[in-house]
Amino acid sequence: MAPWMPADPYHDREDSPVAGSVRPINQGDVFASVPLAYGVKHPPESGGHKARFRVGPGWTEPWDGNYALFPLPALIDGDDYVANLALSAVVRPGFLDQQRIAVLNRDGLAALQHRLNRHASRIDEDIVRTRDRVDEHWLEFDLWELWTTARGTEDAFQAWLDERSATRPESTRRETLKFDADFVREELRDELGSSPD
Repeated sequence: MAPWMPADPYHDREDSPVAGSVRPINQGDVFASVPLAYGVKHPPESGGHKARFRVGPGWTEPWDGNYALFPLPALIDGDDYVANLALSAVVRPGFLDQQRIAVLNRDGLAALQHRLNRHASRIDEDIVRTRDRVDEHWLEFDLWELWTTARGTEDAFQAWLDERSATRPESTRRETLKFDADFVREELRDELGSSPD
């Protein structure tokens, strides 16, 4: 595996949908049966124009020169897949309903960001810097998932995050998240009346 890729990049994974069902849809989610991302059972020899393809026997990792490729180890039924980032596209939300089969974890999302940067700009940013940039984004999604689990809906979470704290009125919770995530997590615990673990 490439040095920038974690051994297990998944926060949640299911062989069939729906993985991470209460977590908000995010970059780094993997979907099944989505237009422009179908044909997942084709090896690279026959799936060169697929957004995601299963790797066959004898596959060698071409990470050094093929920056548009991103590994998805043991994605479906233990089979390794590769995402072709050059074929990624915006998809209508309706095509995503009940189709998510994997959610990358923090290190997996950092690896994806690293690979996207390398593909788009050819800049080889240190993976530690990439992880640091992903942290704030990841923390917000963790809190969002806790809110959705407790409330049964994601409604009002973004508005709550944009409100000023009663005990720290100089900043919104979103701004505070950048330098004191524990404080925002504690406020969320108070808001939800439980302990967000």
